[in-house]
Amino acid sequence: MWLLDLLCGGLREKYEAGQWRIVDLENLLEAQRKISESYSLVYEGSVELQDYYRGEVDRLLRALTEYKLALDKSVTVPELPDGLPDGKLVDAYGVPSLQGYSYRAADYEYLVYPKEVWVNICRVVYPVVRKVQPVWVEEVGDCDDYASTFNAFVSLMFRESGLDKQGFFLTLWSRNHAYNGFVDSNLDVWVVEPQSGEVVGRIEDCSEPYVTRDVFLII
Repeated sequence: MWLLDLLCGGLREKYEAGQWRIVDLENLLEAQRKISESYSLVYEGSVELQDYYRGEVDRLLRALTEYKLALDKSVTVPELPDGLPDGKLVDAYGVPSLQGYSYRAADYEYLVYPKEVWVNICRVVYPVVRKVQPVWVEEVGDCDDYASTFNAFVSLMFRESGLDKQGFFLTLWSRNHAYNGFVDSNLDVWVVEPQSGEVVGRIEDCSEPYVTRDVFLII
């Protein structure tokens, strides 16, 4: 018996060691499986997180696009680089060049400037008018609408400048056209086409469609 144990003892130890090795390997396989499951969960969570952030980025991009569109449509009050000078105050009904026209003024006194100052004012106002009214539209965006809009932004420009009077800026009507004008320091009246921002000429020298009939000083 002892001889059998002697002969088989080494085999038994190898057998038992093999069994323990199998157990160890099974434990390792189980641990590996759990690790793989954990990695899978982490990966799935990572994918979900990526999807979330991608959605947030898309949402922010859409919001920025909408903001830019709104910003593009917004307008600011125009201004001269060095601001508006003080100008010279004159009586609303003291301009000889306006005698003989159907004429109404809202206030008693207005500021006049040299022609070149008025030209610069028209130059900075015109792009804002075109932004508000980019195209001519019958009834709702035609000549009188351009003239009213130009008049409004000139008025805002003076109000925001801190001056206590408005500029001598006019809305004019001929038989079939509406436009603008201004009075310079020499009390000359100049016609302005609001659809181009250009000075056409002195009021008395203009031909159709700028042969003025009615003058409104409602700024």
